[in-house]
Amino acid sequence: MRAMIFLTIWVLMASCTSNSRTERGKRNEQAIDMQQVLAESGFVESMLNTPEKVADVRDLPQREVIRQGEGDSVRYIYVDVALCGCVYSGDANAYERYRQRIGRQATRANNYEVKQLQSVNKKVIRPIGRYD
Repeated sequence: MRAMIFLTIWVLMASCTSNSRTERGKRNEQAIDMQQVLAESGFVESMLNTPEKVADVRDLPQREVIRQGEGDSVRYIYVDVALCGCVYSGDANAYERYRQRIGRQATRANNYEVKQLQSVNKKVIRPIGRYD
């Protein structure tokens, strides 16, 4: 009986560890994709290579584009201390290009999902045998 309980607990713990690694991997891939989109949109990467630089951005939202400043001094920044140890910074033009790219990616993803659903719905299920 003890062996069965131990085995059950071990399997549950192994399952949780595996799922957390998978989720962590997905988040890292998404962050890398985001960084590529930011760079292609005109954002400039700056490394957080000193403790002072890390301290300056540690309290800012991580892995999300935020607006800083007002008027002519508006900047958009993306902070990722954990993965790349960097900050991406861009002006209003870079931010607009970023928004357009994100919109196109969402549209492509939605179109793909719609096509997948349409192809599933086109499959005809035919009965096997007679039903009289």
